[in-house]
Amino acid sequence: MVKPRAELQNLPSGSTEIFVAGILDRYVQRSDQLETLCLADFASRYKYFKSSRRAQDSDHEEEEREDDNLPESGVVMPLKDGSGFVKKRTKPCIIRYRRFNPDLARVEYFREMVMLYYPWRNEQQDLIENDNEQTCITHRILIEENQRKYDVFEQRELENVLESLYNEIDLEEGAQNELPIVENEFRVLTLPEINPNINLLDLHG
Repeated sequence: MVKPRAELQNLPSGSTEIFVAGILDRYVQRSDQLETLCLADFASRYKYFKSSRRAQDSDHEEEEREDDNLPESGVVMPLKDGSGFVKKRTKPCIIRYRRFNPDLARVEYFREMVMLYYPWRNEQQDLIENDNEQTCITHRILIEENQRKYDVFEQRELENVLESLYNEIDLEEGAQNELPIVENEFRVLTLPEINPNINLLDLHG
């Protein structure tokens, strides 16, 4: 979303910061206290406020909307770039995201898994330029643990995908190494194995 006209008019000349900050921008700027928090948890369990006072006042608003006893209000934490504050929600939200098919979009699938379920700070370095498939292999247990909070019907999805990919690689390598079967009646016509160090031009010399 583009910033309101009043904010655009106050931007320095030549500034390209014309868009409203989104969830990814805020996640990157989260406090060190949330360093190990994945993006899915950040989006579901933390709420953004432009001012600390607004964050504190939100406790009273939630108490008015809820009938049951609420847990203690979360600590208000400033974002590193000073653009606002985040505080843990009393109840997590449902998140929506694109679910890539690993068979049709393998690269995007692993990037999405790392983006959602493994902590990161720099999108370019940690996601775009990163070997996300290797990250999923190395940190599979943590990623699956975080994923289970949101994909309750997809048990062991990442493990199954990785296992399937390994099987495909093994089949391809096996096919390349397998010698062709030649019927006996045509065997005499097949070429013999030739030493690669022999110059073919000198065979009849």
